[in-house]
Amino acid sequence: MATDLPTNQQLRDQYEYWEKRHDQSKKAFEQTLNYAIFVMTIALAFGDFFGMALFEDDALPPPDAPPAEIEALDDDREFEWWMRAAQDGEPRAQFMVARSYKNGDGVGRDEDEAFVWFLASAQQGFLPAQITVAGYYETGGPIAPDIEEAIYWHERASEQDSVNSQFRLYQIYRGTEGRPADRVAAYQWLTIAAEKGHEGARDLMPEVEVALSEAEYEEGQRRALDWLARH
Repeated sequence: MATDLPTNQQLRDQYEYWEKRHDQSKKAFEQTLNYAIFVMTIALAFGDFFGMALFEDDALPPPDAPPAEIEALDDDREFEWWMRAAQDGEPRAQFMVARSYKNGDGVGRDEDEAFVWFLASAQQGFLPAQITVAGYYETGGPIAPDIEEAIYWHERASEQDSVNSQFRLYQIYRGTEGRPADRVAAYQWLTIAAEKGHEGARDLMPEVEVALSEAEYEEGQRRALDWLARH
């Protein structure tokens, strides 16, 4: 049976049709591929972000973790945990960061940085930091000694019932730290320390009182009783 063969025009039409379809398919494929690459790029970017924000951060215990959970961390991770809390303004964490810098635990030793964090903690009223800062101002180190600043911080610590700071104020005011003696102030702080239970202060009371004039004794007692009444 005879079969009709396509004419040249029909062949050209079919070729152009399939060429057009091929071009459309190619263009659609390229668009799909570009879109897929774009989506994957965004997904990877978000993955990196959430990986840092969630997975790495969550590898550390939460801010209210019990002490045992913090102590179980190695030095580097413990320092990272304390630093995170310190930067949020937590005074105990600031003290621990300062200690880490002072001792080189989980971070390089840096006395300057240690003092910065001790001072930040002290300014928020953390008692161990106040005592430490007073000691820095007495002995120097990353800062120049300043006995007046030492007195200020010992007084702040004394207001939180640090009997050691109260007794230290007696020692400073008696004139043995390169500062002129102030017998009334020395007796005031000796009396306060003794009243708060410092055994050394109690033992010294009779000896110190004998050396005072009546006016010095009365003024020292008045100041001590007034301070105790307010604290």
